[in-house]
Amino acid sequence: MLSNFYIFATHLDNFRIFLRHGIYAADAKVPDQRTILSAKKGDLALIWIYELKNFFGIFEVEGRAFYDDTD
Repeated sequence: MLSNFYIFATHLDNFRIFLRHGIYAADAKVPDQRTILSAKKGDLALIWIYELKNFFGIFEVEGRAFYDDTD
């Protein structure tokens, strides 16, 4: 089975939340973050950290994006 490959860009504080909780937060209302809505289980991703100007990964997507309004 072929996987899609994505590059997500975020800030360092959001990346730390991702590492701590295993959840990548994005705002689907922001045009350059809507790509996350296409990611599905088994897809692969690299994450670009703006402040570090570096990629981290490769990460495997565990499921589809979902909406949660809590912090």
